[in-house]
Amino acid sequence: MAASEIDGKYIAGFQTHLSDRLSPGSISQYLRSLRSLLNSYLGPYYRKPINEAFAGVASKN
Repeated sequence: MAASEIDGKYIAGFQTHLSDRLSPGSISQYLRSLRSLLNSYLGPYYRKPINEAFAGVASKN
């Protein structure tokens, strides 16, 4: 799978996979880290699709 193929459905599945093992705070941290890596790797052209895929992911602070 290419990084550019990650969408909301993939993120939801990843979140479900993590929820079997981790606390909500850890899940949020993993997802925010993945979003940051994708933003850095793919650049500004993919920023809107990345933001759409990670729409429900935010810091608890």
